[in-house]
Amino acid sequence: MTASEQYIFKYSEDRELHLLNPTGVFTPTGTTDALVKAASLYLKKPGKLLDLGCGNGVAGIAVHQLGFVDEPLYSSDLSQDAVDVTVLNAAKYNCKIEARSGSIFDPWEGKKFDYILNDISGIATRVAQISPWFNSVPCSSGEDGADLIVEMLLAAKKHLNKNGALFFPVISLSNVERILKVAGEEFKNVKLLSSNEWPMPKEMSLHIELLDELAKTNIISFTKKFGLMTYYTDIYVATN
Repeated sequence: MTASEQYIFKYSEDRELHLLNPTGVFTPTGTTDALVKAASLYLKKPGKLLDLGCGNGVAGIAVHQLGFVDEPLYSSDLSQDAVDVTVLNAAKYNCKIEARSGSIFDPWEGKKFDYILNDISGIATRVAQISPWFNSVPCSSGEDGADLIVEMLLAAKKHLNKNGALFFPVISLSNVERILKVAGEEFKNVKLLSSNEWPMPKEMSLHIELLDELAKTNIISFTKKFGLMTYYTDIYVATN
């Protein structure tokens, strides 16, 4: 395992995870960090938790270490490699886990959870192609980046227990309006938990014409100020 295949995640002031993250498994971004922080501040007691789009397992394992998971932790990802490394990473932190591969909720037919952490990719395909985030993994979020998130939202209710909570990020490099419209139609309560602004990766600044084109058609949104380009990630919780 090379240094580039290891990932360190700080989930509290004095605690961090040292996880395997081999090539071909999505490397977590600031969105995952924001998701874990927002969920951990919202949660009050342990529950049956599903880490959806688990990647290397970081979000679910971090929330488990913070004491909000009734074991086992449930984790799934479209990538079998991601599921395999999640199992290894969970074992390192004595986290009992049930991990499956498959698309969105396909692996969990008939199962319900108290909490769902959704970290499935949600950025426009043409943005993903110029970003540094998807060099070794596919992105199939659709032209406006909302397809997978919308599909998840439409199916999430039947996988939540009564009083269950769904945590999901919305990134401005996707069709935010479309995502929030569906969320509002599917859930009685959709609450913004946190908002985080990030600098656009340097690689993407070379494609300003494409980004401007996508912004003009409301596929994405970003901000230009002081010579920098920024985008944002909002974390929401949805309940009924």
